[in-house]
Amino acid sequence: MSDSKEHYLPQYTAVDAQEERPRRSPLRRFALGFLLAFGIWASLKAIASSRPLSSYRPPCQVGYSWVVPSSITLGQCLESDDSLSMLDGTTSADAVFNIPLNADSTIHLSHQHLSRWFGSVSALSGTLHITSSSQLENDKARIIIERGSRVKACRLTGKNGETGVGLIRGLTSSSSPVKLTLVLPQTGTPLQLKGILVDLPNFALNIGDLKDVANFESAIFKTSNSPVIVESLTAEHTQLQTSNAHINIDNLVSSDLRIETSDGGISGTYNSSGTLHLTTSNAPIRVTVNLEHESSSTPPKVVMRTSNELRTSEIDAKVNLYATGDDSNTTSPGTFTISALTSNGPLSLGVPTSPGNSALRLAARTSNRPAEVKLHSAYQGAFAVRTSNEEAGVHRVDGGDGRKVELREGEGEGGGKMVRGYVYMAEENRELGRVRVVSSNAPVDLYI
Repeated sequence: MSDSKEHYLPQYTAVDAQEERPRRSPLRRFALGFLLAFGIWASLKAIASSRPLSSYRPPCQVGYSWVVPSSITLGQCLESDDSLSMLDGTTSADAVFNIPLNADSTIHLSHQHLSRWFGSVSALSGTLHITSSSQLENDKARIIIERGSRVKACRLTGKNGETGVGLIRGLTSSSSPVKLTLVLPQTGTPLQLKGILVDLPNFALNIGDLKDVANFESAIFKTSNSPVIVESLTAEHTQLQTSNAHINIDNLVSSDLRIETSDGGISGTYNSSGTLHLTTSNAPIRVTVNLEHESSSTPPKVVMRTSNELRTSEIDAKVNLYATGDDSNTTSPGTFTISALTSNGPLSLGVPTSPGNSALRLAARTSNRPAEVKLHSAYQGAFAVRTSNEEAGVHRVDGGDGRKVELREGEGEGGGKMVRGYVYMAEENRELGRVRVVSSNAPVDLYI
C-alpha cells in the first residue's frame, strides 16, 4: 500500500537559485536592435548586389546587368588604361575607339544603368567634349576615354546604322569622373550623317563648333544634373535635355527643336524654320530666336515656358521673323506663332524684325509681375492687353508709319484695365494678326 502512495507523490526537480539580472536601459536596447536591423539589411544588399536581374552580361564581364536593345550588338571592350596609338603616333594610357562613318551612321554614346533589387542608379558621371580634327581620316570618328576614368567600354553597332561606344562601370568601387572626347573629321565640307545619340546621365555635355564639320538628320543629347553647352550645331531634328542645370547655346540651327531642363536656365541663340520648344521651371529663359517661314513649309512657332519662383522665372526674349523671298509687296510673306508663358516672373518680349504683311499669332502671359511686349512696326492685326489691380497700356512707337489704330478701353478683373484694338495699313489686314498680353497684380504694356 505504501508503494502505491509513493507512486502518486508529486515529482520535483531541484533548480539552483540564480541572482536576478538587472534590465538593460531603453537606450541600450534600441542600439542593439538598430545594429541587428542594419546587419540584416547589409546582408540582403550584398546578396542583391551579387545577382543581376537578368542573365545577360556584356563581353566586358562586369557583375551588373545591362538592358541592351535587341538591335544593338556589343563587341570589343577596352579599359581606360589600355595602351593604344594616338593621333600623333605616340602611345597613351587612354582608351581609343575608331568609329566608321557614312551617310547612314548614327553615332551612339551611352552608359550602363545599374539594376539592383534596391532600385536603379546611374553608375557613372563625367564630361563629354565633342570637337573636330583635320588629322582624322574622312570616314572615321574617334572616341577617347582619358586615363584615370576607371571605366570599361565596349564598341557597339546596330542594325539601324548605330556605331559608337557603351560605357560600363569599372570593377573598382571608385567613382572617379569619366572624361570622354568625341573627335569628328574635318573634311572641308560638312559630313552628312543620319544622326548622333548621346544618353549619358550625370555627364556635362560640351559640344564644340560643328557648323562646318557635320550636319545631322537627328541630334539627341540627354543628361541629368549637369549643364549642356553648345557652340554650334546643325540638325534637322534636335533634342537637348537635362535637369537641375542650365542649357546655353551659342548657335543652333534646326527645323524641329526641343530644349528641356528644370531648375536651370535656358539661354543662347536658336534658329528654326519649324517648331521650337524651350521649357524649364524655377529658372529664367533669356534667348534670341530667329524664325524663318520657308515657302510651302509649315509655319514656324516658338513656345517658351517657365514658372514659379519670384525673380527667377523671368522670360526675356527677342524673336526675329524672316520669310523666304521677303518682299513687302508679297500678299502674305510669312505666318508665325510666338507663345511665352510664365508665372511669378517678369516677362519681356520683343519682335525687332518682321516682314511686311506677315501674320503673327502672339500670346504672352505671366502673373504677379509686369509684362511688356514690343512689336515691329510692320505688325498689322488685332491686339488685347489685360491685367488686374494695375494699369494696362498700348503705346504707339512711330506715329508716322501710316498705320491706322483703333483703341477700346475697358475695365479688367479686380479693378484693373483692359485695352483692345486694331492696327493696320490696309482694311483687309485689320485682323491679319492677333496679339494678347496678360498679367495680374502688375502692369502690362504693349508697344505697337
